[in-house]
Amino acid sequence: MIVLRPRRALAWGIALLSGCLCFLPQCHLDQTSSREEKFVTVKLHDSLARYDSVKILVLADGDTGQEVGTVWNGPLRAPSAIPSFRLEDSETRTLSVRVMGFDQYGRLVLDLRIVNEGGRQVVTDIALPKPSPALVSLLLSPGTLVPPFDPAVKEYALDLANAQSTFRVKLVPAYSPATMLVGFKKAYSGQPSDPIDLHVGANRITIGVTAADTSTQYFINATRAAPPGDTTKPDSVPNPNPDPDLNALNLLLLNWKHKAVVNLDYAHMGIGTDEVVTDFPLLIRLTRSNFTLYQAGDGGRDLRFATSEGRMLPYEIGRWDAANGEADVWIKTDTLRSDGSSSPILMFWGNTAALSAADPAKVFPPKAGWTAVWHLGETSKGTTGEYKDATGRYNATGDGAGKIIPSRGDGIVGYGQNFKGPTGQGCIVIPSEFDPGDKAWTLNLWVKRQGTEQSILFNKSVGFDAATQRFQINAFEGAGQKVSLVRHDAAYKTEIYLPQDGFVLLGIVYDGTKANFYVDGYPRESNDWAQGLDPMAKTILGASDDKGTYGFHGIMDEFWASSVPRSSSFMRFMYENQKPYSPFVVLLPL
Repeated sequence: MIVLRPRRALAWGIALLSGCLCFLPQCHLDQTSSREEKFVTVKLHDSLARYDSVKILVLADGDTGQEVGTVWNGPLRAPSAIPSFRLEDSETRTLSVRVMGFDQYGRLVLDLRIVNEGGRQVVTDIALPKPSPALVSLLLSPGTLVPPFDPAVKEYALDLANAQSTFRVKLVPAYSPATMLVGFKKAYSGQPSDPIDLHVGANRITIGVTAADTSTQYFINATRAAPPGDTTKPDSVPNPNPDPDLNALNLLLLNWKHKAVVNLDYAHMGIGTDEVVTDFPLLIRLTRSNFTLYQAGDGGRDLRFATSEGRMLPYEIGRWDAANGEADVWIKTDTLRSDGSSSPILMFWGNTAALSAADPAKVFPPKAGWTAVWHLGETSKGTTGEYKDATGRYNATGDGAGKIIPSRGDGIVGYGQNFKGPTGQGCIVIPSEFDPGDKAWTLNLWVKRQGTEQSILFNKSVGFDAATQRFQINAFEGAGQKVSLVRHDAAYKTEIYLPQDGFVLLGIVYDGTKANFYVDGYPRESNDWAQGLDPMAKTILGASDDKGTYGFHGIMDEFWASSVPRSSSFMRFMYENQKPYSPFVVLLPL
């Protein structure tokens, strides 16, 4: 007999028939087996399809035991399609089936354990609750809150003597990975905050707590007494943040109507806590579900971004579609750490008098290793320099046989370029002065293949000798469409296939001796390789020459070039940030 003890609002059903464990009443044995073996067949409720990734493990000796096998690992688009896992006849240990998922609420771990209780088979589920943005503890040093702290109470009073010009708080969140801000400064669980400065009279201190995609605020209305004998009436208007280092933030706070925390939900990435990237261009997708475009100035001219320490962050608006309520914004971040310890990013908008501060060249500066960045969202007309390089140096031009030029199509971030038209082949001619790097480089581009013919994705060469060839990136072998890296008398043919009608993020990191290939942020292959000699060779995207020879049939988007070999963490962050429906970036209004 099976007893199910659910603790989540998921419609779970479990049955044990002929040694088969199922989630939902239907189950079966593999009739092709000539042996009577045990199976674990997992049937999950359709509501789990909303999870970005689901991992289902069979564990020995309860939920802390070693893995016996993996039933499923990946997106869960069709729960009924998850296969069964076969156990050996001799398997008599207590087992556990663990379901791990990442959704908009953060990480879910659901352990469905098969144990013996008085001779019965009993299955219990244990689920982590939805992360709460509440505090479980708020301590002062010195001072006493009125009323005493209660997680459900958001407003408190605090009276301090004149001699007490500062105080500290010690916070503990209900959700341990939560981000906490005291004013605009980050606080850490169980540790005293930085000193909070007080002026004489009323001070209002805001404590913000962000957990996954939810947030809340607590307020301390602190009153500092006047000096003895001073009868001057203190200011009645609270000072929102008297820290002189935060003058820029105070200006934004006073003159911008709206603000939000740009929360980075690393739990969705399913990575370790030791990955770090610097100078990372962070994509923020604005949609009707997370942002109201008409609250901002025309074209997003009043957007501003800053760290909680008050450093203003450069940004670029790649697309601003007011009609559809969508926009793509790139921010140059300082340092991102997957353990969540990096400085929170604050976003401000809603000042009709503000002029645009967007500056793409500061988001992708050469000193950070960027040689060129093409977002490829333009409507091309064959005009010289129409494809803008975000670094401002290598604007490119649409071209092709008979002046057939690429057309704008749906990309991975807004729009991309379709190189194959109904009447001919287009390409994009890049100034010959562009070179990814003399000794090392990194190229990233989103590719969607729609044809089977051999083609060239990128060409930095002319002629047929080492003096004129730098390198090409080819797709070859007909319907197989493997990727190769080619130069004069040398070719590295990978086992990486470009899928038909699906975008992939192709990355190549050349460190001067090896070419390292990445697919969707993960390393796939590495091989010895040396590039050609001519840094001034003609450069074409999507074909071999400006006539569209060996043209690529498909769509490309976000073609980025660096003169430095990017780290594996950088490649992973780039994919997780830019992939469709990425839950990595969440806007939480303050």
